[in-house]
Amino acid sequence: MLFVHGAGGGADLWRYQTAYFPGSVAVELPGHPRGQGFQTIEDYAGWVRGYVNAREIAPVVLVGHSMGGAICQWLAIEHPEMLRGLVLVSTGARLRVNPQIFQALEGDYEKAVDFMLESSFGPLAPAQLRQEVKRLRLKVPRVIVQGDYRACDKFDIMDRVKSIAAPTLIVSGTEDVMTPVKYAQYLQSQIGGSRLEQIHGAGHNVMLEIPAEFNQVLERFLNSLEKEGHDPQ
Repeated sequence: MLFVHGAGGGADLWRYQTAYFPGSVAVELPGHPRGQGFQTIEDYAGWVRGYVNAREIAPVVLVGHSMGGAICQWLAIEHPEMLRGLVLVSTGARLRVNPQIFQALEGDYEKAVDFMLESSFGPLAPAQLRQEVKRLRLKVPRVIVQGDYRACDKFDIMDRVKSIAAPTLIVSGTEDVMTPVKYAQYLQSQIGGSRLEQIHGAGHNVMLEIPAEFNQVLERFLNSLEKEGHDPQ
């Protein structure tokens, strides 16, 4: 199982999952915070494909959050042979970005991060978690975050997402205002045989805010793959 983080994020955002699922891996996309990032979902997807191929670990269960979900959708469409299963977390088939985010990123970077994080958590998320995620986000250079959001803003596969054939789980927090539940519902309506799980009280960072329930939902999906003969292990 391979976890792919979202815009401005990092591998550590999946720490509750990699600790719970032995053998799973969370990638750190280029530029987050080291190296050169990209400005298209296609380029990030190409990097993830290269990561998987270099380690000869395909087929994998791909789990993507937000921008990571866009990357995983792209791979599911363009390279279905890579996937044993697909988990889309707090994401959509189109990820238009609020123009105020681009404006904020032109100014004071810490204030921009604060602005972006305002819509990243549900009301139950503790202040300590918010501060921890802020600290992690500030490690990623401004130019990388700008490129990430440009990539998201250009992403639109609403007319192609129905071609995804991999067994798919869609997870959404009921309090997510960045990628609302209607985004997840659209994915579920388009991807044949997919299932939608809503985690009550969670915002955009559902896997961090309510990790125990998230892990249980993911574990049930993995178990279903095994029963259906997809052998997620």
